Amino acid sequence: MESMTIMQFVKISLPTAILTSLALISSCSSINNSEKVKAQTSPTATPTILAVTKSIPTKKSVSLLPSANSNVIPEVALANHLKKINAKMYATFWCTVCNWQERQFGTEADKIIKESIRIECDPRGKNPQTELCDKTNIRALPTWQINGKLYEGGIPLKELANISGYSGPSNFKNSGN
Repeated sequence: MESMTIMQFVKISLPTAILTSLALISSCSSINNSEKVKAQTSPTATPTILAVTKSIPTKKSVSLLPSANSNVIPEVALANHLKKINAKMYATFWCTVCNWQERQFGTEADKIIKESIRIECDPRGKNPQTELCDKTNIRALPTWQINGKLYEGGIPLKELANISGYSGPSNFKNSGN
């Protein structure tokens, strides 16, 4: 398994951060599936965002072939797998990268994500679990907790599949790749 980590920290204003977030998210599809964006801000905090780019080691074991059951929606299958292994995505309602991450799963998997995987870290959000976020030491949004490890930033679905050991259909429509 090869890995390379490059971190770049940049402090920018909130309006610039929003545009930069969108640009970074867009670039995820054209670079090499390993661009990550993490946002650390709050609507009531100082309006700055810390953006980080890094790559995550990937496993080569995920099948890229279509499933024998063509009725299975890959995003739903991945969401069910993440639910089964008790993966968590720590997020806030106002985090643009968190919202981008959820949109990657599509509307079909939305209920699974919101009911079983997503943890709201802002006390003003719906069903907040701030104590769990604090206990888990969440420093960036979103943060994924998969198989006991924390992964900071938005992650394309194919990388989530690799990280989590998912082996189902992976022809994701909204993977951000």
